[in-house]
Amino acid sequence: MKRLNSALLILTFVLGACTTATTATETSNSSTTEPPAASGSNSPAREAVLSEIENTVSIRKTSADEAIPAEKGMSILEGGSVETGEDGRARIDLMPEGTIVRVGPNSSFSFPKLTEESNEPKTTIQLLFGKVFVLLKGGSLNVETPSGVASVRGSLLSVEFNPETNRISATCMEGDCSLQAEGGEEIDLPEGQESFIDEGGEVVDPFPMDRDEVEAWLNENPEMDLFMSELPDPGDFPDLPEDFDGNMQEFDPEFQSGNGEATPPPDGGGESDNGGSDDGGGEG
Repeated sequence: MKRLNSALLILTFVLGACTTATTATETSNSSTTEPPAASGSNSPAREAVLSEIENTVSIRKTSADEAIPAEKGMSILEGGSVETGEDGRARIDLMPEGTIVRVGPNSSFSFPKLTEESNEPKTTIQLLFGKVFVLLKGGSLNVETPSGVASVRGSLLSVEFNPETNRISATCMEGDCSLQAEGGEEIDLPEGQESFIDEGGEVVDPFPMDRDEVEAWLNENPEMDLFMSELPDPGDFPDLPEDFDGNMQEFDPEFQSGNGEATPPPDGGGESDNGGSDDGGGEG
């Protein structure tokens, strides 16, 4: 009887040990076969979205697509393009970062690059003709033309290209900008300054922005206050002639290009110390 009880006790122990081992194995298998949770490390794909359209605007969603009339909310992918008519304007938001590109009338450009580098947006615009305003929010952006490249990083840049004269003009409203000629010559463009590449491919030294350019920034970009703590006053900038060649001294010797302020004439500048010593000299 004692032997039977001992055998039953041993059998009960063995069966209990097998059940525990089976449960542990099932638990281990279930934990290793479940896939890990998604890490979410992949960034959203970048795209250009039309958020405002005025009059005649057409787009190609990709380089392989036909041009179609633009509609608000349309997406433009890498390789796509935008063209405005004589009365056309558009606002394009680069997503997901929120950079704004404003397009003026009679303009045409494409997006050959909408990527990321070192987790920062990297954008390239090829401007065939016309004018664009860039309000950059993160990363960097290059505007390429047949005559040169204007670049911006963390700032506000406008670029205009005339294919008839091959002249590229750039203004840096704020931040870090640069202008590089096709031949390789490059200059930094300080904020509040502009420059251009002339018909001969030479880069002109930066000079204060034209008053008309400042007014264009304010008129064409109503969201500027979201990018600048204080909006510029056009009255603080010179009124340059259309054929200005970049030489501030030839334009106005009294204008101090270093601080953008005109030097007032000295007191009594219209009179001479001996102006009254020749009385009667004007009558005969």
